[in-house]
Amino acid sequence: MDPNHLIFIFFLAVGFGISIVLIIRILGSPSTHGRTSLIVLIIAVALWIFGYAMELVSVSLDEKLIWKKIQFTAIPFVVPGIFWFTVDLSGGRGWLTLTKRLLLGIIPFLCVLLALSNDQVGLIWTTASLESNQDVSPLKLQYGIGLYIILIYSYVLIVTSAFFLTKTIIKSKKLFRNQAIIMLIGILLPWAANLAYVTRLIPLFGLDITPFMLTFTNFIFLIGFLKVRLSDILPIAQDFIFKSMTEGVVVLDYKEQIVEINPVAIKLFEQSDDYIGNRFTELLPEWERYNPSRDKYIQEITIRNQDYNLRTDPILNQRNKLTGYLVIFTNVTEFNRKEKQIHDAHKQAIEANRLKTQLLANVNHDLRTPLSTIMGYAEMLHTGSFGPLSLEQENATVEILDSTNKLLVFINNIIGQAQFETGRIVIKERKFIPDELIEGIRSTVQYLAKKKNLSLSFDIDPGVPDKIIGDPYWLKQILLNLVNNALKFTDHGAVNVNIYLADQDHWSMRVRDTGIGIPIEAQNRIFEAFQQIDTKAPVITSGSGLGLSIVSELVSLMKGTINLESEVGKGSVFTVCLPLITEHE
Repeated sequence: MDPNHLIFIFFLAVGFGISIVLIIRILGSPSTHGRTSLIVLIIAVALWIFGYAMELVSVSLDEKLIWKKIQFTAIPFVVPGIFWFTVDLSGGRGWLTLTKRLLLGIIPFLCVLLALSNDQVGLIWTTASLESNQDVSPLKLQYGIGLYIILIYSYVLIVTSAFFLTKTIIKSKKLFRNQAIIMLIGILLPWAANLAYVTRLIPLFGLDITPFMLTFTNFIFLIGFLKVRLSDILPIAQDFIFKSMTEGVVVLDYKEQIVEINPVAIKLFEQSDDYIGNRFTELLPEWERYNPSRDKYIQEITIRNQDYNLRTDPILNQRNKLTGYLVIFTNVTEFNRKEKQIHDAHKQAIEANRLKTQLLANVNHDLRTPLSTIMGYAEMLHTGSFGPLSLEQENATVEILDSTNKLLVFINNIIGQAQFETGRIVIKERKFIPDELIEGIRSTVQYLAKKKNLSLSFDIDPGVPDKIIGDPYWLKQILLNLVNNALKFTDHGAVNVNIYLADQDHWSMRVRDTGIGIPIEAQNRIFEAFQQIDTKAPVITSGSGLGLSIVSELVSLMKGTINLESEVGKGSVFTVCLPLITEHE
């Protein structure tokens, strides 16, 4: 097997695993705005990745074509899924009705039929052969008009999705704007890769990197859900908020004609859909009597044997000129019942959050084991266990090891955060050799240091006892997060790790780097969950914002302290100080 293909299959395996984690994460969350469209997208990407991996490992041309057809049951629906989701997020859900969604699915559905019947009609591909005579070889297809229909349709929807996200970027506040920019990059990169593959601008050994690049899009959506719950709180979705209000709301212009009315008010007045443009007195004849001055006003009224608070607020423009009125009806008789509903909903939200953290805490083994296997095989490739590698192949294995390590650290931090939230973190103390901490992470982080050409050193002072009592597993997590953080924000120079005695009752782990440093105003909040500083660095750095939060929580559980010394442009020093115990007390 060509090492390049084996490496790529590892990448596909990682991508498929991330897709499965994302599907579990979304299905385990309460139903939210845009949830259905996101599930369609993720399932389509997962099926595409799985089908392509099986295509690569299949030997015969006939088997490969079967898997190619399976992929085409998913490929046409990936971009519609992206489009539906971005429209939902940018406030266009009311415009994109169910009928329009079904119409948008016609072309993908026809493309699936063309792919399944390609042996008869030959519209997706006209000829098929293998790129080479090796055991594992990609397909070489001569595409037909059907494929170009899919491409044109997909690129039109991608451009439209980018338009909606650009509107979100322009209109949103900083937090949401940054997330929208990342999402825009996430949906454009895979299709740039797809264009390069289809046009053969970048050969890549005949391999299609599009499905793996789509994993990057999935990963961004996962971070978005964990960090800011994009699908719940984007302020652009004003139409959704207006229509979901529990009070009856009527918006009038300055002539007291109805401009908008929400579903609760429609039900209250038993009004049909032709209300826009009518005078408000046609709905509420007593309007003139209730508020003749049209100033801000609150009064209790009765409608259809129900008591309501009627509140009127004049709508003024920036020049303080009257432009209309906002009229709100609050059902007083149902107030207590709704208060109870709110209380119950709050309890359900707490329970849903508990179940979410419980799920993450329970998938510990299922996530870490396959990643450890990938790292093991990649290390065997890197060390030449399967034969000598070219320089390009060796660099590729370094990329696999570095990327897998980043994903493993991310998963460890997510699971660790879930364990903190569910109270499942237990410190299991035993005697261990300080060398265990260093050797446990050296092989993990050395690839990132090598990739960035950084000097990475570890040393233990002679005065440190041969054995210390503590929890080596969580101590490794502390040190691994600190070293990864140092390497990530250091582009030139060195990272040094030192274990030493602080005094006769304490020992310390110190991680020093020559990186970009941390501004003073940001130093107090970097230990909070999901917090990241604006580094102003020319290179975008990845991360969940959980690493230092996990470190702080663990150090606190171990009755220790963590200290930070940093100066912008000169680097940072993180020092963890822990009680020194050499015998069980």
